[in-house]
Amino acid sequence: MNLQMNPITTISIAKQTAVPADVLRALNLEPQDRLIWEIDKKYGRVLVRALTKNWVKNLRGMARGIYGSSAKIENLIKEGRKDRDV
Repeated sequence: MNLQMNPITTISIAKQTAVPADVLRALNLEPQDRLIWEIDKKYGRVLVRALTKNWVKNLRGMARGIYGSSAKIENLIKEGRKDRDV
């Protein structure tokens, strides 16, 4: 991960903040692009990620590890198909 120090922004009275121009250029962000705010309460950090225009890329990897290994997933699919065919 290549982290860079970016300008400090301030939260306005309306609870808004601006995205620094350096960030907009580095990530090629444009008006109407979306950002995802991830909160790490334990360490008091916020990670802001640009939501890609291709929503499939945003979902990639979200469920990784939930069902275990790919062999276990294959077995779950086979079991589900057996129940359906009965």
